Amino acid sequence: MGLLGNERGACSLCVTTVLTAIMAIAIGGTVHYTLKGHEQERATQSIAQAHAAGERQAVAVSRVFASLGGGLVQTDLFRIQEMLQAGFAQEGLVDAVVLDSENMIVAAKNPSQIGQQVRDIAWVSVRAQNQEVVSRNPDQANQFLLTVVEPMKDQDETVAWAKMTYSLAQPAVSLLPPGERLKRTGILIVPLALLLFVGTLIGMRWIEHQQQERDDDAAFSDEEEENKTPAVRRLKKAS
Repeated sequence: MGLLGNERGACSLCVTTVLTAIMAIAIGGTVHYTLKGHEQERATQSIAQAHAAGERQAVAVSRVFASLGGGLVQTDLFRIQEMLQAGFAQEGLVDAVVLDSENMIVAAKNPSQIGQQVRDIAWVSVRAQNQEVVSRNPDQANQFLLTVVEPMKDQDETVAWAKMTYSLAQPAVSLLPPGERLKRTGILIVPLALLLFVGTLIGMRWIEHQQQERDDDAAFSDEEEENKTPAVRRLKKAS
């Protein structure tokens, strides 16, 4: 019985170790990818917040420009040109043009554009709305392009349109290095693995104890049956 008990103890320890390792790996993998998912979610939120702030600033600048320039379109285009190349040449403004009622560029951040006619369908559709239009498009450099079209009014009459394009750079968002994330996962998992090991071992020992009691009861019953006299056994069989 002693040898059998030792074999069962060693077996339960081995099974407990294997089960604990499997559960720890499974839980560790879940924790690791959960941490990674949370980091990526925070990064996405940070980028979205930065873009939202940049968009609000771009729209505000465009509104101010359209408000100040509306009364100058028909009287002082030179002043509007100065505004585009100096006062409103802020960081992130990659392109800006002013188009008159004939869809001709009369002022531009890039002076070489002045005098060009814009007749593409997209522009005609935007102009027909006669209101502020904000469009968003990613560019080839993985940056965010924001185009704001503002009607420029003089005494409530739309006399021109300001089309200003801004580049909203991606904010610097850093994720944890894989090694650091693995370290944090280990810090969380090691105590849990110890608890799992102890709990599983206690459970295995309890199961073994119950099995041992059943084996002892069965052995006692067999021994009691063998110790009965032949007469008693024959009487029991006859009954």
